[in-house]
Amino acid sequence: AFTTKVGEGLGSLATFLTPGVLARVAGAGGKALKGVEVGGVAGLGVGFNTGEQAQRIQAARDAGINVDQATEDAAIMSSAALGLAELATPMRLFRNIRKAADDKVKSKVIDQLKSAAGTGSVEAITETSVGIAQDLIEQGFYNENLQVGESFLDDLTVGGAVGALADLVVTSAAGRRSVE
Repeated sequence: AFTTKVGEGLGSLATFLTPGVLARVAGAGGKALKGVEVGGVAGLGVGFNTGEQAQRIQAARDAGINVDQATEDAAIMSSAALGLAELATPMRLFRNIRKAADDKVKSKVIDQLKSAAGTGSVEAITETSVGIAQDLIEQGFYNENLQVGESFLDDLTVGGAVGALADLVVTSAAGRRSVE
């Protein structure tokens, strides 16, 4: 189950990276590239988090909890703000691509491991924070019986693993390209 969750997390992270990667392939640079990176990640983050809250609301309704339209709207708008938290890891990975492309000596394993540990830590903290925030939104708006933090360990371990693996892959690939 852990490896499946890590695979799903890597797929989700790849989705967040897609706008920036496509902009790079298309030759965008400077402010245009930064705009695509930030705007793409923020847009996907907002969509992802509001979608998750909508699924939670539907599950609550399926369990017999009455969620009126105003409460649904407020919960989903609250989750939209969480989308900005999703900027942390992709923006860190984009920064690593820039560093690796500019520095031809980034092949040292210790540098890659430090970077992976840093990105993994940021992603673990982001995922656990967003998971708890989603729980609190659900509990505060429409499901007072929800136990907050039940996904904490999964969010922490899977988020950390996804962040670290993504960092290793991105910095390794960028390092190879800068040497070629």
